[in-house]
Amino acid sequence: MVRGLLVAGALGALSGCGPAGPAVYPVSGVVVFPDGAPVKSGTIEFEPADGGPAARGTIGPKGRFTLQTNGRDGAVAGSHRVAVVQVFVLDGLKPEVRAAHSRHSAKVVNPKHARFDTSGLACKIGPEANEVRIEVTAAERP
Repeated sequence: MVRGLLVAGALGALSGCGPAGPAVYPVSGVVVFPDGAPVKSGTIEFEPADGGPAARGTIGPKGRFTLQTNGRDGAVAGSHRVAVVQVFVLDGLKPEVRAAHSRHSAKVVNPKHARFDTSGLACKIGPEANEVRIEVTAAERP
């Protein structure tokens, strides 16, 4: 019985089962506009240029983020395409509230940055702790 469990455990380890996967390295940073003002909310995603799992993070009110890959802190090493997404839900708000929000809201990230193929954003992650600065352009105001 014990021998059967040892064999099953060894086969499971060899087949790649468990939390192992590609090595990930700590990545944190800030997302800012060209004038240095922080992006105050949103999501950032890093997609490895050579394939592999993407890393994601939530952008906080000071523009700071920390990436995770499949629940593990960090991102795989190498070159990455970067996307920054902001979502504002104004549906259901009274017209006067919606208008006030539009007049007084902070800068909004240009929608081109929401897609890897149009964002123009890239970053290289090394096999160590990484602190990165991502600069985005603002959307034009109507």
